[in-house]
Amino acid sequence: MVYHSGVYGLHSGRLSMSVYKLCCRPSGCVWSPQRKALHVSLQALLSPVWLTLYLMVPNPHLVKPLQVPLHRFIYCCASYTTFLCLLTVSLFYGRRDSLKMRALWSEILVGIWVVGYAWELALNAWALGLRLFLRSWWALYDLAMLALFLIAEVLWFIVFVTARTLQENLDRTNWPWYHPYLIGEALYAVATVLAFCRLLLWCQMHRALGPLGVSLACMLGDVMRFLLVILVVIFAFAAGLNSIYKNYSGNVHKEPDGSEKTQPDNFTTLGSAFMYLFWAIYELSSPEYGDIVVPGKQHHVFTEFVGYALWATYHVVTVIVLLNAIIAMMTDSYQRVQGNAYTEWVFARSSQWISYFDLHSSVPPPFNLFPAAHCMRFSCIFLWSLCRSKEDSKDHTCGAPPHPQWSCFEWEIERSIQKRRHMTYQDLVVRLGRRYLQNKELEDRRQSRISTLDRSSFAENLTERRASFVQLRKKFACTRI
Repeated sequence: MVYHSGVYGLHSGRLSMSVYKLCCRPSGCVWSPQRKALHVSLQALLSPVWLTLYLMVPNPHLVKPLQVPLHRFIYCCASYTTFLCLLTVSLFYGRRDSLKMRALWSEILVGIWVVGYAWELALNAWALGLRLFLRSWWALYDLAMLALFLIAEVLWFIVFVTARTLQENLDRTNWPWYHPYLIGEALYAVATVLAFCRLLLWCQMHRALGPLGVSLACMLGDVMRFLLVILVVIFAFAAGLNSIYKNYSGNVHKEPDGSEKTQPDNFTTLGSAFMYLFWAIYELSSPEYGDIVVPGKQHHVFTEFVGYALWATYHVVTVIVLLNAIIAMMTDSYQRVQGNAYTEWVFARSSQWISYFDLHSSVPPPFNLFPAAHCMRFSCIFLWSLCRSKEDSKDHTCGAPPHPQWSCFEWEIERSIQKRRHMTYQDLVVRLGRRYLQNKELEDRRQSRISTLDRSSFAENLTERRASFVQLRKKFACTRI
């Protein structure tokens, strides 16, 4: 997974057409759906074979399937699907109550995949630059997901290593809340949710789900603004209700029939008040939670009335006002974005396909953890070039430059081709921008020319009709005489 910033998709229409032509062989465009499904399934099943050959052969161009961008996309999808299957398999095992239990094989494989994805993420950040890398939202998403996985794996590894020497608190019932294994479980659960939600990235490749995903992504801005407002409202009412009911915590009133009425603890603390007000948005709350229980014969009517008023006002503000406001905002955003959703989807899909057009892109995890034969060969070439003198390296036009960043590329190609391949992204953006503006100007000129021709033709028709009308009047006058 290679990330590209949004500025590189100005000419997304032509880019998507190039993707459609180059992702498969020319005859693949007219294949039946059954043959396409068979081809994708066969490539997914053979992905370990092709990736292993890619690591073993000294020349990566000998592995022809890896030269097709569509195949590289299939191999990445197959690798990530295997990763999700391993996460699912690890859920089928029983609970872990003791640290004496060994790590599961599925958990070990998940850890290997996580390390592979982390290594791939680091390579992408190094290749693109940190500033450009962080401009992609999916890059930040993967960074958060992999960070949670790695922290959980490190905590578990430390716990399992120390559990062999420390014999106390091996049972789960004796673990404190801050135990590293419990913290690792919580982080692992959040990372698992993020890992499965990442399947939404594949929706950008689909023609029917892609525009819908773009519209939903734009609606997330409205959701974030709504959450900010609702959190402020909840905290305000939680503070007000807690200031009233905290003084009545634990009160018990004995009724005349001998029964006891206890003060509800929904608003007695600030934390409980905040949590209850948040969950009260999604369920029907009981008015009895606003009661004030006073031991004895006294009844604090005014204080209870203020509590009921705040409790009712909160429901009016959240349920009637804010929820309907967010529904209206999301509807308006959806209708506004839906008209331009197809263009934005083509741009998003093209930005994803760009990464699979790089012939030197790394293989998917866990194969990227193994050194490739051609990389080792180019590393030897690089070390050999460093040992040579400066004069010899200057005379050698096809030698590797004295920088470790280029040690795994093919230096047998001509220098002119190298310069074209390593053209900066800034130059590419400028050229695409100029092309877009030029096409836009030509389109505007064509539209203005068409409108001018329409006006001239309308004027000519009007002149002809006027002349014919004058002739008819003259003819009619002669007939009357």
